[in-house]
Amino acid sequence: MNYIQTFEAMSLESDWSENLIDGAACAGTGAFAFWILRLQNCVLFRDQEGALQAEQRAKELLSATSAHLETADVSYYGALCRAAAFSRATEEWVREAHLRALEEHNDYLELLAQSCPDNFADRAALVAAELARVQGRTNDAQTLYEKAIELSRAQKFVHNEAVALEAAANFYSDQKLSVVAETLLRDARLAYLHWGAQGKAQEIESRLTRVICSERKEPASGTWREHLETRAVIAASHALSREILLSRILEVLLGNVLTHAGAERCVVALHRKGEFRIEAEARTSSGGIVHVIESRQLQDVELPLGIFMCVATTRQKVLLGDASRCGEFAEDPYVSQRGLRSVLCLPLLKQCELVGILYIENNLILGAFSDEKTTLLEVFASQAAILLENARLYAEIQESKALREAAEQELRDSREELARVASLTTMGQLVASVTHEVSQPLVSIATSAGAALRFMRLDEPDFSEVEEALQRIQSDSIRAHEVVRSLRALVKRSAPSFSSFDMHDAVVEVLLVTRTQLEKYAIRVESDTVPGTSLVWGDKIQIQQVVLNLVVNAIEAMQEVTDRERRLLLGSSTVDGLVRLVIEDTGVGIEKGSADYIFVPFVTTKSHGMGMGLPICRSIVEAHAGRLTVEPSRPHGTRFEVWLPEAGG
Repeated sequence: MNYIQTFEAMSLESDWSENLIDGAACAGTGAFAFWILRLQNCVLFRDQEGALQAEQRAKELLSATSAHLETADVSYYGALCRAAAFSRATEEWVREAHLRALEEHNDYLELLAQSCPDNFADRAALVAAELARVQGRTNDAQTLYEKAIELSRAQKFVHNEAVALEAAANFYSDQKLSVVAETLLRDARLAYLHWGAQGKAQEIESRLTRVICSERKEPASGTWREHLETRAVIAASHALSREILLSRILEVLLGNVLTHAGAERCVVALHRKGEFRIEAEARTSSGGIVHVIESRQLQDVELPLGIFMCVATTRQKVLLGDASRCGEFAEDPYVSQRGLRSVLCLPLLKQCELVGILYIENNLILGAFSDEKTTLLEVFASQAAILLENARLYAEIQESKALREAAEQELRDSREELARVASLTTMGQLVASVTHEVSQPLVSIATSAGAALRFMRLDEPDFSEVEEALQRIQSDSIRAHEVVRSLRALVKRSAPSFSSFDMHDAVVEVLLVTRTQLEKYAIRVESDTVPGTSLVWGDKIQIQQVVLNLVVNAIEAMQEVTDRERRLLLGSSTVDGLVRLVIEDTGVGIEKGSADYIFVPFVTTKSHGMGMGLPICRSIVEAHAGRLTVEPSRPHGTRFEVWLPEAGG
């Protein structure tokens, strides 16, 4: 039970418990909430004395609860309370006191509406309307009531909409516009039901009944019943319009048709790609309504296919009081076997396009579906057709979105795998180099160990020589470990892990695993990266893969150069919150204009290349919110620049 239902239940008691009120009225948040809810309840159920008392007690607690959002309710419901009290008061000084309080509440809500119109503009408009009403400004009041209703609907404040509709109904009733007042009061009842205020909706229902009985003392037979059916269908339409999922729309549609049409069975078929499929079926049982929300072929469901295809062809409804006696359809196998009686089959049309067919039957009563009921169901069906089509489009959009997301994920996985393949391909080119890098310290370790043993076996062991040999073993072990560790890091496959790292360290580790190739081709390395000056925010392993790819490309570009020095320049600097890494060589360079397509996947200038190295490098850099550029170097070679976010920038 929500709070409004709780206080509605309390309002039905003969009197309030004084002990409850006195106990809750102590200072504090709980007391403030109590008096706010009591104020709201008294206003809704037109308890003037209780409302004035609650307003006063809530105002006394405002200073201790100024940070609560409900403080706005003091002025909102307090203003409604004062406006009603003004209308009932007879003494002039009492009316003046209520008017001043109403104006104060109005001024406060106007300030709130100016600072936050989305939350308070509808409340301010209603209070302004009440102020205009008591001041006799009828035209202003009419405009402001409409504004309050529109604003509350726009923000989906159904509780404020209900209050505004009821206030407007009272206003038009005072103006002797009973038809308008009755319509607004009916809308208010539906809004209160939507809010969950069942007791308030019942109170309005009783007021509506009294109005109708007093104004129509001798109604025509069945008029009130038909009016109730109209209202029931309108309520069902409201319930239907709140759904967007196809399964929910079908369930709400079938449930309401069975309930309000007095049917035994209901079937919905939808038209898709030139054929009909049964999407939902429902039937009444002793335990309630049984739904079957399942897509099936037309022939898999028992139906009078003659009636069904007649509606599909003509797009006109078929209404039969006794199908078994209708010569046109009596021979239909389903009709004859079941002795079918009342049938209503409606086309679901959206802008003359056949969306589907709604089939309803009652095999117990002749003429179960009257013309008036059929007309209402046709209106309901037309709305259902629009919503069903919208649901289909929504489902297709969701399906397309899911397919797109799946395709994007597959693309990301493929790119990651290609990046791994490209990385391993580069690693394959470095196998000989790494083997040499590791074998050198291993040979040195073995030599030093042998020397240490010889020095130890002397008649007079030379411990200084032994110590030097052991230090060489330790140094060479560390060197071999660093080579292996760097290689493992570069080929490791793992999820990106962003952190702060030093670009200098990343470059040194890459140069370590490429040193043999650099020495093999007599490439002089110039590096001006300085430790601690270029800290990058990103995944160190991925950035090292980019640097490794660019260094290997530079080595390959300089392999055949014989007429000039082979030189590799690496430099880093920090510019405007970005770290720039320059990798420049004196190789064969790139063709003029090739910078426009050099990063296109599968485009390569190498006879043995895959054309994926540079595209993957750029995708990694861009995933780090950076950029990768290339330009010819003068007079020879190529210059790559990697720009990455600075750590802490």
